[in-house]
Amino acid sequence: MESEARTPGVNPEGQLLLDAIRKQNIDEVLRLLQNGVDVDTKDENGNRALSIAAGIGSCEIVQTLLRFDAKIHVDGEKREAPLCCRCPP
Repeated sequence: MESEARTPGVNPEGQLLLDAIRKQNIDEVLRLLQNGVDVDTKDENGNRALSIAAGIGSCEIVQTLLRFDAKIHVDGEKREAPLCCRCPP
């Protein structure tokens, strides 16, 4: 999978993870995480992968990131908690 647009400050592997999350490609997200890509990769605004997945309402990806020990705390420019989304328990 090729990265769409290079985000300044994000390593290529992290960019692939962010791209897969935005495309809601759970298989690619899982593959990348299993191959050691940092689960807490941040975008150019400081939003971690978990915040991005939660923001688009991708509960399956949120759960996957949590299984890989994604950090749960406030981040990004808006200082929002990542799990403010529509995911059922």
